Amino acid sequence: MFWVLLGKFVALYILAKAICFIWATLRSFLFPLFGWRINYKSYGEWAVVTGATDGIGKACAMELARMGLKMVLISRTQEKLDQVAKEINEAHNVETRTICFDFSASSGYEKIEDEIHSMNIAVLVNNVGMVFGYPEYFGLMPIEKIEDMINVNILSAVKMTHMVLKGMLERKKGILIHVSSSGADQPIPFFTVYAAAKVFVDYFARALQMEYRSSGIISQSLVPFYVTTKLSGVQKNLFCPNPTPYAKQALRTVGIADRSYGYIMHSLEGCLSSLIPDVVKAKVLPQIFLKRREEVLLEKSKKD
Repeated sequence: MFWVLLGKFVALYILAKAICFIWATLRSFLFPLFGWRINYKSYGEWAVVTGATDGIGKACAMELARMGLKMVLISRTQEKLDQVAKEINEAHNVETRTICFDFSASSGYEKIEDEIHSMNIAVLVNNVGMVFGYPEYFGLMPIEKIEDMINVNILSAVKMTHMVLKGMLERKKGILIHVSSSGADQPIPFFTVYAAAKVFVDYFARALQMEYRSSGIISQSLVPFYVTTKLSGVQKNLFCPNPTPYAKQALRTVGIADRSYGYIMHSLEGCLSSLIPDVVKAKVLPQIFLKRREEVLLEKSKKD
């Protein structure tokens, strides 16, 4: 009798998860195809994107420019900023400004504020991110590198959001997009600080949505799985898209889903991952990342 009841419970649990996944997929990815999406230009003139020279940040900047928004690109390398600005101007002919800033610093944000304080900012994309180069024990990571990761992954989102929010509240409209990670769904051993930082970003974005939903502000948490970026180092496959198709799908979910994986196959991954018991993840994840750590260190030793 016990096993029958257990089997029914498991079946109902999986069915409930499937129903939730189907509804979330329809709402987030299919409804926008029939016109259920926000008009970004109605929220203002400018979009500000951090970490705008590569990966998801660059792809979001290109897509927002395609929609007709003027762009503010922020990253730490002026040469790359100039190149992306040139690409945007050639492709979409919109006004584009660049700000060279290293988000690993905990101060100096006045430089950014001086540039953008008078702008009618429609969208802020908190995208800039930093991860340690390979899986590593927390105790073996240099504390300076840990501090840099906290500044880039957490402090940047807090300061940039605080910087633009006042103007959005005065206009009673604005969009805040915070690029977290599917790593926020569970602890990630050997990427301890990165995953914990992404939990902060995820909860920060969702709490802001609760606070300011009635004020005309949209705050969305994006929690992607792997995308083919320099940060991930993963090759394109069915579940790992290039940044451009990811950004196109992700931006369509804004205003529809408060928390989104941003890509239909990532939603499927999230659904399947949620069915795996935590006790199994706790056994498997350390083995996966330890193996990867050993491979990287072996490669490094051969080069040395």
